[in-house]
Amino acid sequence: MSNKHCSSSRYLFLLPLITCLAFPITFVISYGYSIANKNVNSTGDFPYISETGTKPPESCVFGQLLNIAAVISGLTIYVRYRQTHQAFKHLIPSSSKNNYRWNTAALVVGMCASLGVSMVGNFQMDNLLIAHYIGAGLAFVLGTVYSWMQVYLSYSLLVYMCSRAMFYFRIVCSFITTLFLIGTLVGAQLYQNNNKQVLSFRLLSTISEWIMALGLAVLFATFASEFKATKVEKPRISIIQEKLSSR
Repeated sequence: MSNKHCSSSRYLFLLPLITCLAFPITFVISYGYSIANKNVNSTGDFPYISETGTKPPESCVFGQLLNIAAVISGLTIYVRYRQTHQAFKHLIPSSSKNNYRWNTAALVVGMCASLGVSMVGNFQMDNLLIAHYIGAGLAFVLGTVYSWMQVYLSYSLLVYMCSRAMFYFRIVCSFITTLFLIGTLVGAQLYQNNNKQVLSFRLLSTISEWIMALGLAVLFATFASEFKATKVEKPRISIIQEKLSSR
């Protein structure tokens, strides 16, 4: 490995930290923008995350920032997958095939969650509600599943790559995310069942959604310490001269 590659990989730990910050920054900007434009009620109510990016012009900012966050989170998920694969291969040669399957499954689930984030940003509630709900389901439900899958993988990597403290911290993050996912769904259902008259049920749902989203963002930040021990090489691209000469 050249010094140039080592130097570029030295900052790899910033990727999950940037991912963690991208989401709350997006939410705060769109929330502030929507309040400034009086598109959400800032007194006596608290909006869902999506409601802060429903109407233009904040919908444009909300969509663009969420697309960026989706790409960054996808990169983080892929690097985490490759890192875990290499750890099983070189640090734990006796690792079972089940661990590799879990890691691959976590990649698929995580990428689908990132796709959901992009869908939430691109399909606003007032424009295409069904697509928006599908995106939200992918982002939050599969995001929570991904969180627990990382708990399992962290347990498999105990001592070799993951510290016991970090393992327990990821359990806490996953538990909080799951708890507030339930709070989001239950609060929304109770609010609907009471003809949208009981504001406390809506507040239970909206506040739970914000906490759940922040919990998922924090999970990415936990990868930073392990990314410090990871190197990334540039992809090799070759030209097949025989293909060119045959033209």
